[in-house]
Amino acid sequence: MPNNEASSGQRGKASSRFKKWLREKYPRVYGFFFSETPFYIHHFFGLLVSLGFLGGFLALTVPLWKSWAEIPYIGFIGSFLSSFIPPSDADKYPDGKVITDLRQHILYITGGIIAILTLLQTNWKNQGDRLKIDADIKKNEEDVKKSERDHVRQVHAERRSRYSKAVEQLANEKAAVRLGGIYTLVSLVDEWLTDDTLSPEERQKEGQVIINNLCSYVRSPFPHTELRELFEKNNSEENIPGDIRDEILQKQALFREEQDIRSTILTETINRLSNKRDNSEAEKKIPKKGPWSDFSYNFSGTHFLYNVDFRNIVINSRINFSHSIFG
Repeated sequence: MPNNEASSGQRGKASSRFKKWLREKYPRVYGFFFSETPFYIHHFFGLLVSLGFLGGFLALTVPLWKSWAEIPYIGFIGSFLSSFIPPSDADKYPDGKVITDLRQHILYITGGIIAILTLLQTNWKNQGDRLKIDADIKKNEEDVKKSERDHVRQVHAERRSRYSKAVEQLANEKAAVRLGGIYTLVSLVDEWLTDDTLSPEERQKEGQVIINNLCSYVRSPFPHTELRELFEKNNSEENIPGDIRDEILQKQALFREEQDIRSTILTETINRLSNKRDNSEAEKKIPKKGPWSDFSYNFSGTHFLYNVDFRNIVINSRINFSHSIFG
C-alpha cells in the first residue's frame, strides 16, 4: 500500500513537471489540451462551421462514395463511406431511396451534434454568468460590510473626539462650558452602552473611563469651602463691608455654580442607577438595576456641599465613600 501511494505521488509530480514544461515551451499546445475552458467552447464557432460544411459535403456526395473507392490514395475513404450504404433492392428499396434516406440521416446527425454543442455552450455561458453574479453578490456584501466597518470606526472616532473636547471643557473657567462638558460625557456613556457593534465588555470599558472622569471631578477640591457659612447666611449686600463686598459676591457666585455643576453630575448618575419611578406606587417597589448600575464609583474624600440622595439606587459593582463628608 505505501508503495502504491509513493508511485502515485511520483506520477503526480511527473505530470506536474510535464505540464509546467509544456506550458513554458509550447503555450499554445498547453492551452489546447489543458485550458480551463473546454475545447468545444474555445473553438465553438469553428466547430459549428466545420460540422455544417462536413455534414453538407457528405450529404451532397453520397452518390459518389462508391466511385471514390476506385480513386488512388483516397480509395480507403470511399470504401469506408460506402460501407454505410445499405444494399439496395431495385423493387423494394431502390438506390434513389437509399441515397435520400442516408442524406437525411447525415443531416439529422449533423444537426443533432450542432444542437448538443449549442446546448453545451449555453450551459457553459450560464455557469459563467452564475459565477459572475455570485462573485458580484459576494463583492457587494464585502463592500457593504466594509462600509459598515468604516462607519462604525468613524462613529467611534467622533465619540472619542467629543470625549476629549468635553474633558477639556471641565477645566474651563466658565460654568456654562463646564456644564456642557458634563452633559456631553453623560450622553457619551449612554451611547457606548447602546452600541451593538461592541461586546458588553468593550461597552463597559468605554463607559467606565468616562465615569472615572466624572467621579474625579466630583472628588476635586471644592472652591471657597472656607466661606461656606458666610455664603449660606441670609446677609444682604448692605451687611457686607464695602471693601470686600465685590470679592465675596464673586466667590459666592463661583461657589453656587460649582454646587449646581456637581449636583448635576450626581443627579444624572443617580437617575441611571435604578429603574425610573413615574408614580407614587412605583416608589414602594424594590428598585431594579439601571443602565449605569454595573459601573464602579469612587467618591472617596469627597465633600458633598449640596443635597444628594443615594436612596433606592442599585450598584452591582462597588461604590467608595471612604473619608467623604456629607453636609
